[in-house]
This record gives sequence, C-alpha cells and structure tokens, in this order.
Amino acid sequence: MEYGLSEDNIFLSFGDMILTGGEGFKDARTIIALGEKLVAEGEEKIEIGQLRLDAGRLKLSQGREELSLAKGALISCAFLGAFFVFLAISLGIYWCRSYKCRK
Repeated sequence: MEYGLSEDNIFLSFGDMILTGGEGFKDARTIIALGEKLVAEGEEKIEIGQLRLDAGRLKLSQGREELSLAKGALISCAFLGAFFVFLAISLGIYWCRSYKCRK
C-alpha cells in the first residue's frame, strides 16, 4: 500500500503537519476507508448478481428442455390426430359400403 509508505515518511508527515495541521493524512484515511467500504459493497453486489445469473441460466436450460419436450408432445399429438382422422374416414367408408351392400 503506497499510502502507508507515504505516511511513514518523516518528511511527508512533517510537511502535512506544517501545511494542514495533520488533516491531510487524516482525511486521506477516511476517504480510503470509504472507498474500501464501497469496494466491499460492490463486490457483494457482484456476487449476488453472479448467483442470479447462474440461477437464470439454470432456468433457461430447464425451459429449453421443457420446450423440446413440448414440441415432441405436439408432434406425437399431431400424428395421433391424423391417425384417428384416417381411422374415422376408413371406418366410415367401410361402414357405408357394407351398409349399401346389404340393400
């Protein structure tokens, strides 16, 4: 930490005492402490954001999987519907022919 080294320098400390009455290093310490606090809060927010991002990616993956299952169900229902339409038409034609054959 460069600031710690400059505070230990006897000439800089003496100059600060003469020019500002020792307030320069004191103000710098408070500003640095505030900056470190802001950095810690920012890192915490980044971690929370990363967790939310990971959760979102998981939900997206699950959603894509459900979508592919839904597409498969849609296709199978379409084939099943087409089969029943074909079956109904076939049985209708067969029933109509067998009924006309009896007359």
